[in-house]
Amino acid sequence: MSTNPTLQAFLAEYDTRLSLSGSSKILCLDDTTTATVTAWCKDAFAHNDQPSITTHKTDTSSTRAWSQPESTFTHIFATLSSDLKTSVKGLKCVHYSLLWKGVAVILPPESGEVAGEKVNFAKLVELGGFEPGKVRAIEVGGGEICFAMKWDLLTA
Repeated sequence: MSTNPTLQAFLAEYDTRLSLSGSSKILCLDDTTTATVTAWCKDAFAHNDQPSITTHKTDTSSTRAWSQPESTFTHIFATLSSDLKTSVKGLKCVHYSLLWKGVAVILPPESGEVAGEKVNFAKLVELGGFEPGKVRAIEVGGGEICFAMKWDLLTA
């Protein structure tokens, strides 16, 4: 199975900021992301200290198909769709399933464009329910990746 080199570079550089550990509950929204995260975890953690990694097999755009429970995952890795409406719906589902202080790692669509144009990646993630100013867009490994933490009023 193929891996994502941009995500590999991001994990190598920002692993401490993500606070991934053996007790993490991770949701990946596509097979390539799952393969990348699984390979990285196998290298980063001892065999008996692996985090729980779940793959969501259906389209993240359909909220009717979103079967993940509320406030369950410590980390969610997702790739945006090139359709704006689909991307925002998917981001809202990601926000819904994160625990408080959980971290979402969002990758751009393969084309790098949403709705046929280059968009402000951080602003798009904020449309999905993440707190404005708490979303970070980073250039790494030749691509852009966003990560955001789910906050509540007590942790802001």
